[in-house]
Amino acid sequence: MKSLAQQTVSITLGEWKSGHLERVTLTEDDHSLGRCVGDEVAIDELRSGVRVGTRSWVGLVRFDAFQVQIIPKLAGENLGLVELIDYATGLDALERYPSIRTFSGAGANLFDLLALLFAEACERVLRGGLLYDYCEVEDDLPVVRGRLLIRQQILRRFGRLDHLECRYDEYLTDIPENQLLLAGLTTCAGRVEHPAVAMRIREPVAL
Repeated sequence: MKSLAQQTVSITLGEWKSGHLERVTLTEDDHSLGRCVGDEVAIDELRSGVRVGTRSWVGLVRFDAFQVQIIPKLAGENLGLVELIDYATGLDALERYPSIRTFSGAGANLFDLLALLFAEACERVLRGGLLYDYCEVEDDLPVVRGRLLIRQQILRRFGRLDHLECRYDEYLTDIPENQLLLAGLTTCAGRVEHPAVAMRIREPVAL
């Protein structure tokens, strides 16, 4: 299979439309994929290329030498489709597949969808365990730990031995990788409009 960067031929069609791609030849993998999606997308090999016919299915099909994007006919294209799914079944009804996905559009519903996917990814990180790393910490302690900071001890606690200014390494989760996830969740929490998505966002933030 060719990589996404190598794919130069693309055709965009609405539902129940047809189009023609010239100078395109189907490979064995393309024939197999065509049989799999035959109920939703008709792929006919011609002498002068390939004819593509769509039905009521929307989405993206990638072949070796070309890709077919089918946009919704009556739902306001991609963004309208998200709004329609949200209204009919809720964003939680969407199924996620482990493959390359592209989506164009803008608006509150699309942001809610992306926020939901981000929250689910963060939940998977939490289930697997957050990353830990050693961080340098300065604190006043009742006993010496790590290195005693003589200068800070004299300036802040001269003549006292009940609290000692120390610098030491601590194994913490407060590291840039986890801070980035928290920053993303906090930003999403302030912008999402869907109540269920807002709740999913706040659960990892609370942890």
